[in-house]
Amino acid sequence: MHKLTVSAFSLCTLFNSNWYETVATIVDFADEKGVKHLVDLVRNPGDDPYQSIRGLSLQAVWPNFIHANELFEILVFPGNVISSYHSFLRGKLAQGLDTDSLPYALKWSIEHSVSEDYTLRETVDTILLKAWNYFENEKMLICLHKWLSKGY
Repeated sequence: MHKLTVSAFSLCTLFNSNWYETVATIVDFADEKGVKHLVDLVRNPGDDPYQSIRGLSLQAVWPNFIHANELFEILVFPGNVISSYHSFLRGKLAQGLDTDSLPYALKWSIEHSVSEDYTLRETVDTILLKAWNYFENEKMLICLHKWLSKGY
């Protein structure tokens, strides 16, 4: 699987195509080892100064192959360079949230609600808006109340 991932990345670079779609295609057709490899890249992307490997891997495995509890433990500061990790934080992260994963997201967002980083603040706002969509759900109402009182 590792050689396939590297080859796909090389082809995408060569033809200037969308790496995320290629990774998603690999995951869709990968066996369990391929998915495990991408989840391992999320956990430990190695030398990844711009968080691109982590971002691409997250876009491929979230929410189907990684639990929200783990996801919100491994999210890191995105840095100043716009990358696939920024794209993940600003888009697919919230798209993958549901009533089971939103409590983890809300807990994480409390810690980052006063961040000076624009991307993190925007991610927190998106999480809150997503949670608000489930306002009628009793579990979500309790989580939102905790968030608003900052006592989560």
